[in-house]
Amino acid sequence: MLLTIKGSIPQLRFKDDNGNDFPVWGKNRLKDISQPVKRKSNLVEAIPILTISAGRGFLNQSDRFSKVIAGTSLKNYTLLKKGELSYNRGNSKTFPYGCIYSLKNYDEALVPNVYRSFKLNTGMNSLFYEYLFSKRYADRQLRRFISSTARMDGLLNINQDDFYSLWVPTLAEKEQQKIADFFSLLDRRIEKQQEKVEALREYKKGMMQKLFSRELRFRDDDGGEFGEWGTYKFSDLFTSISTKSYQILSTEYQDKGLFEVVDQGQSLVVGYTDRKDKLYNQGPAIIYGDHTTIVKFRTSSFVIGADGTKILINKRSSDSIQYLYYALCYFNVISEGYKRHFSILKKISLTVPIEKEQQKIADFLSKIDNKIEKEEGKLKALTEEKKGFMQQMFV
Repeated sequence: MLLTIKGSIPQLRFKDDNGNDFPVWGKNRLKDISQPVKRKSNLVEAIPILTISAGRGFLNQSDRFSKVIAGTSLKNYTLLKKGELSYNRGNSKTFPYGCIYSLKNYDEALVPNVYRSFKLNTGMNSLFYEYLFSKRYADRQLRRFISSTARMDGLLNINQDDFYSLWVPTLAEKEQQKIADFFSLLDRRIEKQQEKVEALREYKKGMMQKLFSRELRFRDDDGGEFGEWGTYKFSDLFTSISTKSYQILSTEYQDKGLFEVVDQGQSLVVGYTDRKDKLYNQGPAIIYGDHTTIVKFRTSSFVIGADGTKILINKRSSDSIQYLYYALCYFNVISEGYKRHFSILKKISLTVPIEKEQQKIADFLSKIDNKIEKEEGKLKALTEEKKGFMQQMFV
């Protein structure tokens, strides 16, 4: 049971099993509720070798890097037990002052000795403190302690004494458990929703493979077979429109505005603008990332953001622009890093059926895209829900 407490932090509190309030939260230094872990192990062959990924937690080095990267330093790795925590001093966009995770999925593991690894005292719930730190609770304190930006090895400069002098909240063990269980349940819901989204993406990928390899074919409205597909050069199918008239600088992006800004990045919309003079409103178009090879499809008006973005439309009136979008996604060139790919893309050829079969393929794939978008919306809502609860339940 959650209780809203007005004028107090945290705003949301649990009741105990008898419906009574838990005691007021206290505060202690990390060194008073934990002990450093510096144990070693010689049995490295039988012990998982892990690394911490910001936003994802402990991962097997072989899974993350396709190999174990410990090298000769493995003999210095720390042996961590289940429920113990490590502070990765590497900065990232998600965690600019480092991140802390508890070991949950292994009974024991070897972790880099450059991490600050520690064990909480009895009565302290490691999962609660992982959630606390994931809210970037300690950032303000860490900012004061870190003497400079990241070193050559990418690690932040913070000594052990300063790290263990961090102030952290202390509260009843049962309240810690209730909070940890609550967020664990939310995480499982988010994980299941993420799996649903990934399954739909894989399904779409498989169907595109079957459709564009012509393993799977549609029939016409009378049940007959469509004709053979033709092979066309890129230049036969697409016209590239200059983006100069529709482009604004990245410094001009707004959080809100009348028109959506589209660039070559992963996100469909990168920002907003009120610049009507820069609006592209000539109908459906494909947006191609010259540097990123990312392909997007727009049916509504938009403004182009930053450099490296191409606008493509169909050259032949008999072609479905939406079909060409899916075809371009399938026949797209492989990214070669941050270089210009459009000159390479213009050399490819694509296979194209007659217009009616194009439309059937486009309609089929767009229905899958609509399902993906719907499930992604649910995932985003769950993520925002968790964010809101964390804001209200942690000091």
